[in-house]
Amino acid sequence: MARQRRSFSTEFKREAARLVLEQGYSVAQAARAVDVGVTPLRRWIDQLRAERGGVTPKSKALTPEQQRIQELESRINRLEREKAILKKATALLKLRATVSELFNQSRRSAGSRTIMLQMRESGLDVGRFKIRRLMQEMGLTCQQPRPPAYRRAPVERPGIPNRLNRQFTVDVPNRMRCGDITYVWAQNRWHYLAVVLDLYARRVVGWAMSGRPDAALVIKALDRAFEQRGRPAGAAVSFGSRWPVCEPGLPAAAVALSDTAEHEPSR
Repeated sequence: MARQRRSFSTEFKREAARLVLEQGYSVAQAARAVDVGVTPLRRWIDQLRAERGGVTPKSKALTPEQQRIQELESRINRLEREKAILKKATALLKLRATVSELFNQSRRSAGSRTIMLQMRESGLDVGRFKIRRLMQEMGLTCQQPRPPAYRRAPVERPGIPNRLNRQFTVDVPNRMRCGDITYVWAQNRWHYLAVVLDLYARRVVGWAMSGRPDAALVIKALDRAFEQRGRPAGAAVSFGSRWPVCEPGLPAAAVALSDTAEHEPSR
């Protein structure tokens, strides 16, 4: 039958050690008196002697003074752990707020790689995978807006001559004006900007914005150009051939179509 392991209270250990240190018992006599082994009794004696000398043990203290010291150390350690947890939580909240702010500033188009580069430019060294995990936790999904699809005119207006013919150098102001349409993503949708330039001054003389890239947008930009610079006799206006200026409703005398715009407008 296995011998049951005995456990002793702190008071019992202290009183057993005091038999040797204070009352003149030998170790063997004290061991027989309290019915314990010599080896644990020697360990208690050494611990009590060290505690009286000001040494705080790693195990449970025997003296009330060292017990209070251990209790204070335990409180300090707990406060330090709580402080570290709070510090990490605060840093994590700030990091989440920064990621969310950069994501919203990008109009929900920035991914973890872009946000990582932006944060490193501002002095925050954060890994891409950590940013990706935070974005997943906050439900932030990168959404790249697609370029708008333009409605093509069914037929061109062959009756409008190409007066510009790629001759972009003009010697007289208000004689030749050139225009184009570009698109801008704002308020979760595409907006279209039509611009008219005076080729002599290389200056914007008319512009208009609309939610549709149609002939009405071009007319508004032309009307503003006429308001700014007037309607000189013999002047011509050329718009890019990819845009719907050939739709019905656009005056043929106001626009000379050009085949010079062979590239898509920049965002």
